[in-house]
Amino acid sequence: MKLLLTSSGVSNPSIEDALVDLLGKPIADSSALVVPTAIYPFPDGPGGAWRAISGQSESPFFSGLGWKSLGVLELTALPSIKEESWVPKLRETDVQEGSLTEDDFLTLSDGYTLLRKIDHNLRLIVGRSTRLPDPDHLIAKDVAKRMGFDCALLHARLIEKMKEIRAAYNRILD
Repeated sequence: MKLLLTSSGVSNPSIEDALVDLLGKPIADSSALVVPTAIYPFPDGPGGAWRAISGQSESPFFSGLGWKSLGVLELTALPSIKEESWVPKLRETDVQEGSLTEDDFLTLSDGYTLLRKIDHNLRLIVGRSTRLPDPDHLIAKDVAKRMGFDCALLHARLIEKMKEIRAAYNRILD
């Protein structure tokens, strides 16, 4: 697998050339997705996300490169969106081709969905994001109940998903 990692997107001609090399075709003939989720914690995060999506930043980074088609995938919204609304579009994009096997994609998607649901319920109960307490803790039992799980089963599933996610990352990054 080939990866192109940058800290500021496609910010110069040599990075753009490397991207075209990885795609195996011109950007104008390729489809891509912008995933702005990681921009939000930075100063002016929502404004930065808008600029990244719209191509209105000082350098085009990614969106302003002239893609055949460009979509947006906001990871924080995934647990509330039916998979048939976004999974097919993700599978169509050229940027994803060769990046993830379908099994790794599903492993990461399922794992992320479980983690987001746990986090959502923790926020409702505790009022903030925090680590899921041990299975015998009252908060852990409340989270499990809200999600329709026995507490020990939820912890076992969480540990299993974390192992699957780690294995997928190891395969992807090897």
